[in-house]
Amino acid sequence: MRHLRKLCLWLFFACPQAWTAQPTVTCSFTIPADWVQNLCGQDVKIQTLAGPNTDLHEFQPGPAAARAVLSADLIVGIDPLLEPWLNELVISNHLSDKVIWLGKLWISDKSPQKGDPHIWTDPKIVQILVEKLADACAQLNGVDRTNLATQKDAYLKSIQKLDQTLSADFLKIPAEQRVVITHHNNFSRFAERYGIKVAGVILDSSSTEAADPSAKHLARLIQQVHTEHVSLIICDRGERAPAAQLLARETGLPPPIAINLDSLDKLGTRGGTWLGMMNEVAAALIHQWKEVK
Repeated sequence: MRHLRKLCLWLFFACPQAWTAQPTVTCSFTIPADWVQNLCGQDVKIQTLAGPNTDLHEFQPGPAAARAVLSADLIVGIDPLLEPWLNELVISNHLSDKVIWLGKLWISDKSPQKGDPHIWTDPKIVQILVEKLADACAQLNGVDRTNLATQKDAYLKSIQKLDQTLSADFLKIPAEQRVVITHHNNFSRFAERYGIKVAGVILDSSSTEAADPSAKHLARLIQQVHTEHVSLIICDRGERAPAAQLLARETGLPPPIAINLDSLDKLGTRGGTWLGMMNEVAAALIHQWKEVK
């Protein structure tokens, strides 16, 4: 028995992480969950509230989401304005000390508080978000900080490489061709980063919940298509967008192109990671521009 006690004590001091429970990180949706996975790997248990292909603006948390928040050692969100349902769970359960809002600098802390909250579509911003997230994960008991630092550096290099590749690919498309109209305001961050001009937005909202556009607004968009030489209309994949289809028919543009920037697809698919999603969106746009050139 004495030898067993000595062995246990030696194991405890030699391998302290073996005696530390795996920390739980609860993420608002798939994109921050993917960042945590890239940073921490198997060191943490990741729980995702809004799963693959879920519209954040329409998501309604149930009892399972409440349990996931209560069991978390760290709660990760983008901003209370983007995920008010997460903010309500945090406040009602007195968990403000466990939550990190990665994007407040670009959303809540900006004035006026209007615009595109989809900050994860700009790799330059994502690099800062990942750095901030890594600092928070490093405070969790059970996370190997050496591995975390190594994985953070590798992931940041992957983000930088992605950004360089996409920048070069979009520059191959003439600037006068990179003019679009979007269904709602979730594309402006991506567009600004890669020199794409958003000539107009069909729905006056950053979500798909806005009312259909008026006839006057549609008439203005039709005029913009001709005066600003719009080449594409962009919608969210799986979204019903009759106004966008009508605009395409009235102007002779190709049918609206469907992309996905709001959440990830299932793991194992091309769009199942943040890097994959960004590459998929870029490839879809560039392919369409080359088709209509």
